[in-house]
Amino acid sequence: MMMLASAVLAMTLLAGCGSNDNAASDDPGQVVATYKDGGEVGETEFNHYISLVEITDPQKAMYLSIPQFKEQELQMYVLYKYYAGVASDEQKESAKENAASFKTEMQNAMDEDDQLKEMLDGKLTVNQAEDVVELVSAGGMVLQEKSAELEAQITDEERKAIFDENPSDYNTVTVRHILVGTTDPQTGEELRTDEEALARAEEVKQKLEDGGDWQALAEEYSDDEGSKANGGLYESQQAGGWVAEFKEAANTQEIGVIGDPVLTEFGYHVMLVEAREEASFDSLSEEVKTQLTNTVLNTKMNEFLEGEQESLNIETNLPEEEAPAAGEDEAGNGANSAENGTEGGAADNADGNAEANTTE
Repeated sequence: MMMLASAVLAMTLLAGCGSNDNAASDDPGQVVATYKDGGEVGETEFNHYISLVEITDPQKAMYLSIPQFKEQELQMYVLYKYYAGVASDEQKESAKENAASFKTEMQNAMDEDDQLKEMLDGKLTVNQAEDVVELVSAGGMVLQEKSAELEAQITDEERKAIFDENPSDYNTVTVRHILVGTTDPQTGEELRTDEEALARAEEVKQKLEDGGDWQALAEEYSDDEGSKANGGLYESQQAGGWVAEFKEAANTQEIGVIGDPVLTEFGYHVMLVEAREEASFDSLSEEVKTQLTNTVLNTKMNEFLEGEQESLNIETNLPEEEAPAAGEDEAGNGANSAENGTEGGAADNADGNAEANTTE
């Protein structure tokens, strides 16, 4: 599991985001979380953490208006704070160095980016951000140490158990397809009715069966921007990377035969499977075995974190926020997954880099 500590640090250092130096309130505010041995988190420090997340992880920031998601972030912040307190001297020193480097990056960016300074005015100063990075870095190092310990214990039997759940996801397939879309993936607006899309797909299939050129027909008919320029080709792809219906066709359709149009959430696909290599666990590449390791590790870290949260006896008390207007928290949803009209299912198997306690 790649912990949020490293993710936050990496993104802040790369992005070099800024803030202004106007003094934000040092009032700790109301207590928003308590945990064992009298530990507390004040609203002000948590808001500093949230402000840092907002400038370093815009994708996550979109969900912070959702109470359940913000609650998860608070739970995770408590873990960082607790583990920062039990970090070794070496880890604490390294965290200080990380925070100092971050501060320099942020200060430099602050001098160049008035928009960011305005955005964070009164919310987060460079020094406050440095404090957050130091805490998250120290706590994250302890958690990463635990993650490495758990990873070292993972066996081939555990990896194979994940593989055996969906072995066909790991097949290597070369496929051509032409997508006749029903909706615009960016706007969600209807391109054509289901009946119109199916008729158009049948027309494409007939032209291909009559000897039509994949390159020319893909350029003319396909709504898949990711493949229309190369004749609809996806070469040597892991089948689990595609949405369920497309994956099923890629894994079962007769090789060398143009199949009937396949309906997915993106529209109708006219598909030709050119090659398919059935996967076995022993034949998996090291890259795929790493994916399996990460999947097992995520489960183990989830279990560990859930146990830690329970043992810390965390109690939270976030102030209630006004619910966003209908549709606001859904803005932008789906655009990325729809970009090429085929991506989807493999994320469950390959998402070893995702945080274990949140959805990203």
